[in-house]
Amino acid sequence: MMKFSTYVFILLAVFMVQGLKTSAQKIKPNRWFISAEGGITVFFGDIKRYDYVPDHKFPIEIQPIGSLNIGKELSPVIGLRGQFLYGGLSGHKKSAHMNFKSSLMGAHLMANINLVYLLTRTRFGSNRLNVYSSFGAGYLMWDSELYNDIMPADGNNLMAISKKGALSIPGSLTIEYLITKNFSMNMQGMLYVVTSDWVDAKEGGIKTDMINYNSLGFVYKFNTSRGKHSKIKYELDPSVYEPKKVAIEEKKIISEPVEIVPEKVVIDTLPKKSNNNPAINHKLEQEVITKENWVPIKEEAWPETIFSVQIMASRTKVSVEKIGKDYGINEQVTERFENNWYKYSVGSYNKLLKAREMRNILRSKSKSSDAFVVIYRNNSKISLEEALNFAVAEQQTDSKMPVEQKQKNEKVYPVEDLNKNIPTEGDIIGVQILSLKNNQYPLSVFEGIYDITKPIYIDHSGGWHKIIVGGFKSVEEARIYSKELQAKGFIDAFVVGYQNGTRVSLKNFN
Repeated sequence: MMKFSTYVFILLAVFMVQGLKTSAQKIKPNRWFISAEGGITVFFGDIKRYDYVPDHKFPIEIQPIGSLNIGKELSPVIGLRGQFLYGGLSGHKKSAHMNFKSSLMGAHLMANINLVYLLTRTRFGSNRLNVYSSFGAGYLMWDSELYNDIMPADGNNLMAISKKGALSIPGSLTIEYLITKNFSMNMQGMLYVVTSDWVDAKEGGIKTDMINYNSLGFVYKFNTSRGKHSKIKYELDPSVYEPKKVAIEEKKIISEPVEIVPEKVVIDTLPKKSNNNPAINHKLEQEVITKENWVPIKEEAWPETIFSVQIMASRTKVSVEKIGKDYGINEQVTERFENNWYKYSVGSYNKLLKAREMRNILRSKSKSSDAFVVIYRNNSKISLEEALNFAVAEQQTDSKMPVEQKQKNEKVYPVEDLNKNIPTEGDIIGVQILSLKNNQYPLSVFEGIYDITKPIYIDHSGGWHKIIVGGFKSVEEARIYSKELQAKGFIDAFVVGYQNGTRVSLKNFN
């Protein structure tokens, strides 16, 4: 049975549509929450005067009640909560001259469905107003007393007593308004269908008693376990990265007609080789790349340090043009003469991430399957551990560095107007990486720092400027690239689709 209060809630939800937008808070749908509500009950059963409007005259047909909920978000759409309630209940049937009063106690387990996210597919956490539907099951206990309105001669108008319990099936509609990303208030209408006819202490007539519970409440949602972003470098402990120099001999590389002999590589541990390739300390590399992603945009991750990928060493000089042609390399090849050896490396990068990507590309080719990353600081070769130690020293002395030197070390990316709008014709599959209130941003930082060379578009809908990376032929290709962006620090990157300038469901591209 649909109740009057439920109609009101639906009208409010339709009127306010998707609510007000929040400040693009990064919220993950896996939080625990608690809530407390207070309100009134209205009974529907044998002892009831009207079907919809309760009687406010004595004997009154409304009673106070309160509830406590503990739950967890399982996804943007689904959540679970346990509800505990305690309060009163009453009813009056004037034509039969009977009324009853009762105290209630119950516990229920319910599933929550976020209707706003389910129907609109907006980004989770971007709406201040959410509408939830809930259903579940539980158990209600009551202590009811049925009275005669007309006092008999003996002065005892108590007609019956019912102290029982029964299975209860609740359903609800809730409107929630976010005050902050953790704290919100809600307005809720619930209907409990009780599988008993004894709630009002009178059997007969309506076989299933029902209870309407209307309430106002507050919700607190706990933060997720995900760490907060920092705007400063990671603190590096020099003692952790002091190199333990262990010399290992790499296999001999033959490239006719030049005699090629490998050099000795210094690493902190001795991981096992695979496919006869030089050993790589993947764990240390990943930790270094993670730290690179946390360095502020205007700071250098590795001052005075470059990363390159060495592909060969020879006792005699070899033409870099010939090496590029033989190995199928378009990147710049650099020659260095060290300890009576000519060493040839590909690329000159300011981050390990870029060098690692080039190494992996080269290793996929048969002629350069033994490529490995080399690091130079002020033209002197160093190990990865030493690079980390230099970074520590740089952090410790950075505050003493002259302003002129700091400015020299910084590369400035100019602020640009966000006017590269989504095309109004055709299909676009992209990855959204940021959502801004300001209409200006240094877009060149994406290519300069994060190597994002694909086209950048701006979606200005909803009062926000959403930065979209485009240039994908399929949804699957965009999903793979979104994972790469998440690894680079854009942890909320997700795939979006547009048709003729309007965002649409990704199902339209399948």
